[in-house]
Amino acid sequence: MGFIIFGIVGFALVYFLPMVFNKYLGMQIGDGWGLGFYGLGLVAASAGFGAYKFRSSLLNAEASTIRTFRR
Repeated sequence: MGFIIFGIVGFALVYFLPMVFNKYLGMQIGDGWGLGFYGLGLVAASAGFGAYKFRSSLLNAEASTIRTFRR
């Protein structure tokens, strides 16, 4: 889940934000902040970070639960 969220947000920041700046503010920024395909690497790195953080938060939440049963 974190992979998808961070991937979508990263893609929007790298590729859609420069288009918005160009259209509404009259700036001249290249697609992906001028990074070309390296922008996809930034998106992949942010998605990987999101997957790591999401997984670690799930493991931390699971580790704090007590699993003892009495019969």
